[in-house]
Amino acid sequence: MTDIIKFGNFTLKDGSKSPYYIDLRLLISHPWLLQLVCAELQDLINDSQLQYDHIAGVPLAGIPIATLVSSGLDISGLLIRKEAKAYGCKKTIEGLYIPGETVLLIDDVVTSATSKRETIAVLNEHELVCNDIVVVVDRRTKIEPDLRIHALFTMSNIVDTLLEYPQLLPEDHSKLLEIQS
Repeated sequence: MTDIIKFGNFTLKDGSKSPYYIDLRLLISHPWLLQLVCAELQDLINDSQLQYDHIAGVPLAGIPIATLVSSGLDISGLLIRKEAKAYGCKKTIEGLYIPGETVLLIDDVVTSATSKRETIAVLNEHELVCNDIVVVVDRRTKIEPDLRIHALFTMSNIVDTLLEYPQLLPEDHSKLLEIQS
């Protein structure tokens, strides 16, 4: 699990550069941790009293998380594709829905919300509404006032917790302090 937060030089989806990368796709390799995170997300969703008809994950990293959360809450799930398949039913959204219904989007991390906006555009093309987005980690440096994003953790939470970890290597301590500034 030590590879979930990676240090180095990374280019993020929005093209910005970052000295760290949060790879929550690795949660699928640790089922107990994935289940724990999803249980915490369910609590966050219930505590926030969000209103929605369906749950969907932002492709690709949000899909396994959304699947477990929708199952745990016993709420209809939808599967959103980045693009329609060229064969079969050629759908961009799989699952049963009625235009006008509301979808709660779930993703692993939010940085600039680019992929969230792309996914909302697909929902809007199908006359579905997204009022809220739930993420595991919010690492945004600026807030998008038009999006309601609810996060389990912020980077401040994570950095503060890791800085208290007694086995933290000195070089990792320095890297974490850079993130915090």
